[in-house]
Amino acid sequence: MVEKKRNIGIDLIKIIACIMVITLHSLSPADPVVYNSTFNLSLYYAGSLAIPVFFMASGYFVLNKAFISYAYSFKRIKIFW
Repeated sequence: MVEKKRNIGIDLIKIIACIMVITLHSLSPADPVVYNSTFNLSLYYAGSLAIPVFFMASGYFVLNKAFISYAYSFKRIKIFW
């Protein structure tokens, strides 16, 4: 039986991205506490970057392949030539 090793770095990225998505949903850019503070405003905009990062990290575990062919990609997105 082949034992797969867990990539803790990807897990850490997903945890940080989850926290940043929660921050994005908690802060409102129209709120004076946010737009008057550079730190709070940067947290808000960093949260918008966390969404694609989270999906890319999740996709890493879904694919989990060393090489991906075009045929496999087309099959996964349901395009048949």
